[in-house]
Amino acid sequence: MREYKVNGIYHPVYDDLTEVPETIKPKNNWRRGCINDWVQADDGSVLQILRKETLRGKTIVGTCTGTFRVAKNVKMHTDRNKDIYSLSGQTWYDRIAGRTKCTVNEKIFARRVGRSVLRKKLGQAGEDPTDIYLGVFNTENRPYAKRMAAILIKTGRIQALIDDELKDVFDKNNIDLDYLIRGAKDVVDAGKNDSDKLKALSMLWDAFGVVKKQQVTQVTGLFQGFTPDQLETAERPQLEQGDK
Repeated sequence: MREYKVNGIYHPVYDDLTEVPETIKPKNNWRRGCINDWVQADDGSVLQILRKETLRGKTIVGTCTGTFRVAKNVKMHTDRNKDIYSLSGQTWYDRIAGRTKCTVNEKIFARRVGRSVLRKKLGQAGEDPTDIYLGVFNTENRPYAKRMAAILIKTGRIQALIDDELKDVFDKNNIDLDYLIRGAKDVVDAGKNDSDKLKALSMLWDAFGVVKKQQVTQVTGLFQGFTPDQLETAERPQLEQGDK
């Protein structure tokens, strides 16, 4: 037997029919159960129906382990879901973070964040992700927007769109890896203290995301004449604390 706490009350789950007290007569078909009825789930365990309601025209039942739609093709299990009130069993964070396809608003958000990151890396003023979120999504709650912007930026689907946006900018300006390598080599070969050109190239490397911090030691030979601090700036662009 297991127990799960819901609203301050512990509710038992009997894993075997031999554990069920004689006073409890579970229904074999949980789909016909009502509130407070004991039913046998599809995995064989017995538990109590705590809620039964209609959601968007569909009947659902809730137990101490999860929420299930009453339908022939739906199986009730007794493994406790992360969110026992959600049909998917996932928390709202898991649903947002785990989704692979972007909504229309998320695409707009990602494009604007990508352009903002690039402008900041090139020494220009960029938009704060919180302001971008407030301008794209239907909310005026700034703390909420800040939290949601940080969550979205960390997801793989948004990161992919941001990378695509940065790549598009470079493609439109005919900037690729060969261009950057040739530019850096020209600065080294010239042997002059051209700090302005070096700074501009360093910014391009940074924004393009070619050299990561852990790879710096592997390319030191190519960048002879550069200081360690200058090499360090060639790291892939990161969103700073204020950008989260």
